[in-house]
Amino acid sequence: MIFPFLIAKRYFFSAKKKNFVHIISLVSLAGIAVGSAALILVLSVFNGFEDLILKMYNSHDPHIKITLKKGKTFDPKSLKIEHQNIKEKIYVLEEDVLLMYGSQFSSEETKKTQHIAKIKGYSNYNNIPSVGRDLALILGADTSHNNPSLSVFVPNRNAKTFLRRDPSRNFYNPSFINNFNIFNVHPDVNQKYIFTNLKYLQNISKRQNHISAIEINLFDENDMKVVQKKLQADIGDDFLIENRLQQHELLYKILNTEKLAIFIILVFILIIASFTIVGSVSMLVLDKKKDITTFYSFGVTKNQIKYIFIFKSVMSSSFGALIGIGLGTAIALLQKKLELIKMGNGGFIIDAYPVLLQTSDLLYVFLTVLIIGLLASWYPARFLTSKFIH
Repeated sequence: MIFPFLIAKRYFFSAKKKNFVHIISLVSLAGIAVGSAALILVLSVFNGFEDLILKMYNSHDPHIKITLKKGKTFDPKSLKIEHQNIKEKIYVLEEDVLLMYGSQFSSEETKKTQHIAKIKGYSNYNNIPSVGRDLALILGADTSHNNPSLSVFVPNRNAKTFLRRDPSRNFYNPSFINNFNIFNVHPDVNQKYIFTNLKYLQNISKRQNHISAIEINLFDENDMKVVQKKLQADIGDDFLIENRLQQHELLYKILNTEKLAIFIILVFILIIASFTIVGSVSMLVLDKKKDITTFYSFGVTKNQIKYIFIFKSVMSSSFGALIGIGLGTAIALLQKKLELIKMGNGGFIIDAYPVLLQTSDLLYVFLTVLIIGLLASWYPARFLTSKFIH
């Protein structure tokens, strides 16, 4: 295969700059370069959004979460949770509650600010209660109000029906929060949750010494699955132990599926662009028909002649891919540093399109272009060369 490679190399670096076939080859190379650059840029922007979304969720989610498979709450005293990689262990209780930003149940103004939400108590939470930003907007709650009063009604688990005329009998005695903060994590949390102290929530929900989950953070998150497996063996099958990926399994599946779909669509665009490779190889074979006849008369086999044009096509594809990857990488780095393309005035949490370059994407794009170039050149090289060899 050395002889076909050397001839292909000579054809690729041909000095006939004004040759029509050479111009067609340059057009083919440019098409591959633009397609490769587009692939890199789109994948990098998608990676940037994916990284942004996951960071927003991970800022709130623990590395490992332990809950009951059946039932809601449990007493954690009997559980053996030990591992050298555990950084902190947090007891959590979560309840559905009715919230009112007011003082009287019958108030017409208060009815407009009733809302069902979730309240979450943490064993390591020592601050005043915090209300999600979107939830505060729904309630009309504002820390700047004079004597703000947020009423929390926890459903009475002993109530047989919730269809009573006196709705207060459906709940335990209300708790009044007169001083609170407002937090901002991400929309799913902001519009649903109030964060508070575990003891406070256990008292108002009549769940003394009981929790609904144990959240564990690790020193090294790369060992999540190892620690998860160890804890599952220690605790038993009555508990569900989820790592950070499993807590939002659907989200991760959607993100991975979307990235694959985008990659496939762009590959189809590259395949369309590769038709220029077919034309380029065909024109080169026609231009070099005298060379083909000469090579064959000197004893060069049909396969060797065929591989001359396949190698030349692969060289063009590789060179175009490298130019495109370099161009796409440069633009992505400029976007990351200078924020050239803005998101617009839509109240977004970021000002410019985020980008994140991944080495695996560069490798996948290069290999994809290489395979497309090989397949696109195979048929014209095989068919046309055989026509000139008798």
